[in-house]
Amino acid sequence: MGWLARILVFAIAFTGFLIAWAPLAAALSLAGVRERGMEFTDVRGTIWNGRIDGLRVAGRPVGDVEMRIDPMGLLGLTVRADVETIGVVRARGAVAMDFARVLSASGASLRVDARYLDALHPALAGRDGDFFLRLDEFAVDPHGACLRAEGRAQTDILTHPAHAGDWAGPALEGPVSCEAGAMILAMQGENEDGRVNLRARLEAGAGASLVIRVEEPSAQARLALPHLDFSDDGDTLVYAREMSLSRE
Repeated sequence: MGWLARILVFAIAFTGFLIAWAPLAAALSLAGVRERGMEFTDVRGTIWNGRIDGLRVAGRPVGDVEMRIDPMGLLGLTVRADVETIGVVRARGAVAMDFARVLSASGASLRVDARYLDALHPALAGRDGDFFLRLDEFAVDPHGACLRAEGRAQTDILTHPAHAGDWAGPALEGPVSCEAGAMILAMQGENEDGRVNLRARLEAGAGASLVIRVEEPSAQARLALPHLDFSDDGDTLVYAREMSLSRE
């Protein structure tokens, strides 16, 4: 092996060593995560194998995050990592960021208990059940615009009344997709109290919108749903909400 080849091998090995042992805290600082509305109580380990404790996004608690980088991805100029969150949000999956700063995920799942979704409506804090999201493929550009999304969303939150006499809706399920840069959740379900259609739209910079329509509601639904801020639209009861995704 010539002297130039030896120098190149040493340079590559040394760079890999620095990457492997660089503190995760330093990497998060360089990435400007706090400016993006993310806060945390402590960071441990390296970007090779590290942990973020007490993560909050836009003021909402997420939990602790563990991440392990796949070194083989660096050969293709892509940072790949296995990520798992433990806490309010239970999520796991493989995420990657390429040289164009496109963030993608595959084989990912996310589960959130109903009591932590009270930002959608305070009444949810008194219900059991959870929201589950499976992402087979997902990608956003550097500005957060949705490029592709394939998966399913489902929830049983409406099936659990908050108290005796409260309205109980059906379980909801439907596909995940992208539409004009926004992530769309379109879920449906039906029981004796009516057909429920839920459409949620999440768009970076524009916030989120949620519309729930209960078609052909039963008499009990007509009595209970106005107390949950549903409005009467003839044969349909409608709940609509606009939410900011910015830091509180």
